[in-house]
Amino acid sequence: MSFDAKFKVEFVPRRYRDEVARLAVLYPLVKFDMRNQRQDSRVVNATAKVIAMWRARTLNLRDHSWAAAQHLPDVKGPKPVDYMRNCRPNFVAMRPATRPCKVWHACPFCWGRMVQGVWDTVDAAFPDTALIEAPIITTPQAGTVVLAAGERRPRTIVMNSDKTKLTADGKRRITTSVASRDFPYHLVTVCRRSVFSAQDSLPNLVDEFCKTRSRIRSIDFTGAAVVTTVEYRTKQWHLSHRYLLMVKPGTEIPVSFSEVPGYRYINTPTRREVMRAVARTCKYSRSMLMGDPKQTVRILHAISGRRLRALYGCFRKTKHYDT
Repeated sequence: MSFDAKFKVEFVPRRYRDEVARLAVLYPLVKFDMRNQRQDSRVVNATAKVIAMWRARTLNLRDHSWAAAQHLPDVKGPKPVDYMRNCRPNFVAMRPATRPCKVWHACPFCWGRMVQGVWDTVDAAFPDTALIEAPIITTPQAGTVVLAAGERRPRTIVMNSDKTKLTADGKRRITTSVASRDFPYHLVTVCRRSVFSAQDSLPNLVDEFCKTRSRIRSIDFTGAAVVTTVEYRTKQWHLSHRYLLMVKPGTEIPVSFSEVPGYRYINTPTRREVMRAVARTCKYSRSMLMGDPKQTVRILHAISGRRLRALYGCFRKTKHYDT
């Protein structure tokens, strides 16, 4: 494969798992007007821009001695950089269906597939919010965002008299506002950062920093996901742990987590809120695609073979969690 595949757009998928990849990767990379982010044409143009950026970046990193992009003279077949340049995009359905390069810590498209895998796991663990009964059935006010039992997406009630809604299964069910529901699990997201001098040995820093993930065990969580990122900024290494926690109501969160800037506690984790939390936790690093190539190669070599993503508790199970 010594050529660049010419991808042709088929359609823009609108599932939750597709939107979470765009929230975590596409929108942070390409400046988006959030009011227009759902326009298909803008999503397609942004995807084409990221494809061009990634293809140029692979050659740039190869020229700076990125080991994963080097081709061994005695090895026959396509060069590794060719697979990277033709990695199948997943923000938009495209043809041809080329093989993923599987360099997920660098490739924005493979990172998006990793985000979708985390989303599938977290979404399966959280109870279906549409089936959570409200303690008191109330009449929704005009314009109240509600969830109809048996469905998994928000609805807007236009008329005060609308007490029931025809659901996908053909039955009319009572609708209730999100605020009136009792959620059996709450959601916590937090990002803990550490800054080190650029003169320090990055591989040692990554090894020691990854060990600090165990601090999460001070929380009585039901499920947890941790994603570690490394960035280079102004002659400093910025290492981050991004946490997503599934906890029971009333769980005590240590001060070392709750007082960190960016800490969020969500007591109404609807499916859309969970999707946004996964996107925040698994946000793609812009510096991987736009930063100093020399420092980016140092980062890629330092994190090679390291475990930068961890799942705990019920997120490690494949079945729905039920207690």
